This record gives sequence, structure tokens and C-alpha cells, in this order.
Amino acid sequence: MAQYKGHHKRDEFGNVLSRKDETAQYRLKHPGKRKSWDAAYRQTEEAHQSHQTYNESEKGKLNTVDGYLRRKYGKTLADKRDQRAKQHGLCAVCGKPLPTDIQRCHWDHNHTTGQLRDLLHGRCNIAVGFLESDICSPALAYIARHANV
Repeated sequence: MAQYKGHHKRDEFGNVLSRKDETAQYRLKHPGKRKSWDAAYRQTEEAHQSHQTYNESEKGKLNTVDGYLRRKYGKTLADKRDQRAKQHGLCAVCGKPLPTDIQRCHWDHNHTTGQLRDLLHGRCNIAVGFLESDICSPALAYIARHANV
């Protein structure tokens, strides 16, 4: 008498496949099929609207920021939050409170080595950038020359 096997897919030994294994097996049998379906779906207005809705959501925005930090600095959004806590929520340059929105805190970094330093206000980060630039020394000399004016 044949044994009832249910609706689950099974391997050649009769073991029930997990959904992951079932998907992998299907993709081996039908290479490129999923890719063509996905490409066709991405061209639809429904896909465009879904993608836009996700990107505008809080989760989408945070994932975008997290991905940027991972690609550029090898750090995560959680690392940035930890750094703000380590600095007691204060800018490392001016000592004033950092914005509560973590995305508005700027992570200062050394442009030569790429190493991250501390979190700063946007204005403070720009000021540090100017101080590190080649124009700083001539600008200070100019101010010194015209100190009496």
C-alpha cells in the first residue's frame, strides 16, 4: 500500500524539503526563470509604487542610512547610536547637544586614512573640514596681516 506523502515536496529519499531547499531545487531545474519574472515585475507600476512606498517609510530610510554607513565606513547605524551615547549626546567640537535624529549627526572622519573620529553638528563638521584644508594656513596669515584694520 502506498504511503500518503502529503502536499510537501520531497527529495529522492522521501524526506520533506524545507521551503528553502524546495526553492533551491526549483531554481536548479529552471535556471533564469525567476530572474526573468523579477525583471518583468520590476517594470510594472505596482513594483515602482511598492519600492517608492518602502523607501519613504521609516524602515526604508533607516535601512538606506545603515547601508550607506556599511558601504562607506564599515559601520552600522547601531554603531553610530553607540558613539552618540559614548559622547553623552554632545558634539565633540562645540560641546552642545547633538540632534535627537541620528541621521542629522555627522560622523567626522580623517580624509587621508578614512578613520572615523566623533559625531559632530553639520556646521562643526564643515568647520573642521576647512581647518584641515590647505587654505587654512594662508587664511590665518591673512587675518594676522590685517589684524589692525
